[in-house]
Amino acid sequence: TTDMFATVRSQTLARIIVGCSCAGMVISSAAMLPLAWAKEFPFEASWTQLGEEYTISHHLWLPDDMPTVRGLVVTFSGGCGSSLDQAMLPQWQHAARSLGFGLLGREGVDQTPACTGPGAESREDSVQNLQSTLEAAAAVSGHPELANAPVALTGFSGGGAFSQHIATRVPSRVVGFASRMGPVL
Repeated sequence: TTDMFATVRSQTLARIIVGCSCAGMVISSAAMLPLAWAKEFPFEASWTQLGEEYTISHHLWLPDDMPTVRGLVVTFSGGCGSSLDQAMLPQWQHAARSLGFGLLGREGVDQTPACTGPGAESREDSVQNLQSTLEAAAAVSGHPELANAPVALTGFSGGGAFSQHIATRVPSRVVGFASRMGPVL
C-alpha cells in the first residue's frame, strides 16, 4: 500500500494544481445536478466541537464502475456553510473520477451556541471528526475501504485552513490539499 499511496499522492497533487488554476468558479448550490458518473449516498456523521456533539449531514459520490474506491476528495467550507457547491466544481469531479476516488461534501449547518464549521472544534477533535465521517461513509456505501482510504482535501476560507491542519496532523493519510481563499497556517 505504500506504493499505492506514493502513486496516488503524485497523481493527486498534479490534479489539485490543475484544479486550483480554475477554482475561481462558483456554482450555486440551488443549481446542483446529480453527478452522471457516480452514485450518491447521503448520510450523517457525528462531530464533536467545543465539547458538544453535533450530527452533520454529508453527501458521498462514488464511481458507478469502481468495485474498490482508491480514496476520497473531501471538500470543506468556511464557517457554517455547505461544501456541496465545491463538490460540484468540474475540477474536483475530474480529479476524483480520474483517480478512482469518491467525492465527499457536507451540508451547511446553523447550530447554536457553537458554529459547527471546520476549525471551530479543538485541534484534538478535528482528526477524529474526519475519521468518524469516513467511517460513516464506509458504512452507508458498503465500501469498508473508505474508513482508511487516502484523502485529498480542499477547502474554501476556513475550510482551507482546516484542510491544511488535517494534512499536518495525519500526513500519512493525506495525498494532497488545496486551500481556496483560506489562510495558510
